[in-house]
Amino acid sequence: MSRIVAALERAGLVHIKTDKSDRRAVAISATEAGVRLMQQARTRRVESLARALAALPELRIEQLRHAAEMIEGLSRGV
Repeated sequence: MSRIVAALERAGLVHIKTDKSDRRAVAISATEAGVRLMQQARTRRVESLARALAALPELRIEQLRHAAEMIEGLSRGV
């Protein structure tokens, strides 16, 4: 994991701040470039999902809508 974080830091995508009271602990935060990259990736994922959903027949979309409502109800404890 530390190699991945170090690579992200070298790429300018995250900042690493060592905890002064416990040098084993670090705080990792995204840089502006890191935030932009994450936003771009999210946009691509959403666009890809939208294209896939648009290609489905209406019956499948209704089934997905029903399943989503069931999951939402379960998450609220209904």
